[in-house]
Amino acid sequence: RSTLFPYTTLFRSVRALLGTEWSKSAGDILREELDNLDKDQTKNFCDSVAALMSTQVRDLVTRSINKYVEFYKRFQKPEGTYPNPEDIINREYTPEEEFESTFIVLRLEKDKDGIKFGEDHMQIVQDLVKVILFMVEKINQIPRPDLGFRNPEQTHLWDIQPDDEIVQAAMKEVKDIIMENLQVTCKVINVYDEFKYLLNEQEEVREYLADDKNKPF
Repeated sequence: RSTLFPYTTLFRSVRALLGTEWSKSAGDILREELDNLDKDQTKNFCDSVAALMSTQVRDLVTRSINKYVEFYKRFQKPEGTYPNPEDIINREYTPEEEFESTFIVLRLEKDKDGIKFGEDHMQIVQDLVKVILFMVEKINQIPRPDLGFRNPEQTHLWDIQPDDEIVQAAMKEVKDIIMENLQVTCKVINVYDEFKYLLNEQEEVREYLADDKNKPF
């Protein structure tokens, strides 16, 4: 999750820029034009500018979401032909071949029953998918540029809803790709099955030495 921090911080910075400098600059331009407009023209003009800016914001979010989805598409195999862990271990790479690309690093740890993942990988899936909702949430509620000198009925640009078709389609696609990869990744646990006995070896040695029957005379 810490890997996502730079990206979420960057998106907050973009949001702050849009909500202050961009909106303010547009408001300054509108003020210069109002002297030549009557009341009805002013309303129509400001509403049109707000609609244009709303469209631009939506385009920005859409392109950001598409870039996020494209990143995960790099790790999607055609027809689900993902190599098993054993295939990768036994593969002989030539100097020209590249290793399998990775985008998630999962920590392994031992427990009393063997090897397990150190993180809840389903929680990781949810966190990565929620980045799309984070983009939408942080870009909403941008003030209209005429808010500083008028009292428009709508005080903010058009929001993008979480149930928007583009948002939902992107979330599903990202989740599907990650789940496909994780289904294969989970098989890595079995690679260590033949070494499970080593996890309890130290304890068994202690028990052996603690038994008086095994002490040298």
